[in-house]
Amino acid sequence: MASPGTPVHGKIAAIYRLRPNGFKGNGLNDASWGIAFIGAATAYYEAVIDAIDLMATITLGAGGTGYTVNDVLTVVQAGASGGTVTVTSVAGGVITGISLTTGGTGYSVADGLAVTGGTGNDDATINITAIADSLKWRKDGGAWTEDVVITGAAQTLDDGQTIIFAATTGHTMQDQWTIGNLKDEACTESGTEAQITDSTRRLLNANAIPTFTDSGGKNVDRIDLVLGKAYLDGNVTVVTVTGNNGFIVRSGLELVAYSFDWKFTASVDLTAVPRHQKKWKEWIPGQAQASGGAESYFIGGNSFIDALIEAAAGSERYFLLELYSYEPDQDQTGDHFTAWAAINGVDINAPIGDVIKEPITFEFHGLPKFTANT
Repeated sequence: MASPGTPVHGKIAAIYRLRPNGFKGNGLNDASWGIAFIGAATAYYEAVIDAIDLMATITLGAGGTGYTVNDVLTVVQAGASGGTVTVTSVAGGVITGISLTTGGTGYSVADGLAVTGGTGNDDATINITAIADSLKWRKDGGAWTEDVVITGAAQTLDDGQTIIFAATTGHTMQDQWTIGNLKDEACTESGTEAQITDSTRRLLNANAIPTFTDSGGKNVDRIDLVLGKAYLDGNVTVVTVTGNNGFIVRSGLELVAYSFDWKFTASVDLTAVPRHQKKWKEWIPGQAQASGGAESYFIGGNSFIDALIEAAAGSERYFLLELYSYEPDQDQTGDHFTAWAAINGVDINAPIGDVIKEPITFEFHGLPKFTANT
């Protein structure tokens, strides 16, 4: 369906944004991506919390009676499920060794937990000495690798790509993180310009700008981050792009909950050129700029304050916005402007007897891009 040919009601406007570390969710955002990817080609990764409070380490309590090697026992605890252990050794039916089989979900540290199953008399017990959450991850939208226990240390997923969580527990199911790495990414060249050929990889990271390299030795003058295009100082030959965390995966953008208004204003600086005996001034255009703002209701876990804090700390100077004016399908395919922005104001206000609001203001970093509804 094409863009509308008549004005549409603003209630179908929406805002999507990129949160630090490509986070999307309502829980604890404590993951950070490593930037030591060594793959031979461009790749993106997604990591999703797939279990919380699973059994991470266990010890044997009572050995029970009547058990045999390879018995699989289910650990019983109120509010928990799915945790199993396997019997690895016995002596006269008494368990002497166990191994963790599945971590389950909803467990807590405890001693003397009952077990069921196997050939025994259900009189063995298990001690849970540590719990953790787990994640699943995939590369380039492929098959998921599931039940990866979060350790709190750097965990390698594939081709040197790591992820590290500050905490091993306290996460929320289905919260996710994304990262996109460019490696010798092909461009379409025209004169002094080179644009990344694959349109899904053109949205470049303003906080980790990738490198455009021309085989003919031309130098980059500037880069359009939302078009994935570089402008060089001469006619180019073959251009490729490389940069870990260099492009943004659009599926990692998060819909801003309860937004109800946005706006931006673009302008160009003009310098007057007065000429003798001319009745009308002439103007020379200079640099362009755009600034804007958005209105939304305050949601603590999804507040824009995190973007302001990251900017002040210098870790994420810019954040990405998609501003929708027409989004009938609510699937990120409507009319929208895409732009990197620097947030410069958050005005949380809590009037008595009214809903708490969170207006924000921002300055665009570079050109915005308009994409029509599809």
